[in-house]
Amino acid sequence: MDNAAAAQTAVEHLIERGHKYIGMLAGKEGVPPHYSRTAGYRQALAAKGILYNELLVQSGDFTESGGYQSMQKLLNRDTCLTAVFVANDLIAMRAMLAIREAGMNVPDDIAVVGFDDIPAAKLVHPPLTTIRHHQSQIGRKAAELLFERLNGEAPDTYRAVEMPYKLIVRETT
Repeated sequence: MDNAAAAQTAVEHLIERGHKYIGMLAGKEGVPPHYSRTAGYRQALAAKGILYNELLVQSGDFTESGGYQSMQKLLNRDTCLTAVFVANDLIAMRAMLAIREAGMNVPDDIAVVGFDDIPAAKLVHPPLTTIRHHQSQIGRKAAELLFERLNGEAPDTYRAVEMPYKLIVRETT
């Protein structure tokens, strides 16, 4: 999946909703999705003429506690944050808790968009707007490519297969 393009789609959605001060919880540095999703975030801002502000980006673990702590750090900075794009849904759900505990409301005070569309994304309150990528399709395609290679049917050259993604708009934006 093109993580950068998917992230760009998520951030453009927030911009289309009128947000200019969009933060990002980018996940852990050194993990490949961190770089591509951050690149997509930056591309969306640049495409709309919004200056990148490093104070609006917070890295942290791809865990529940990492999401909570990262959102707290972002909220403690003196910014005009109105929305946040989050590198995965688990982090996003904990970020929503940190927002509520800070006395703010999702989406009225801060809109949130996640990434992955895990089953719990539609069960939290409010239901999470997120990027859906089809993990089962990715797994099937990976198995097909592996069997092609094992059976000697795969081409000798490198090939990339891009899988689809979709923005799922729910109630956090």
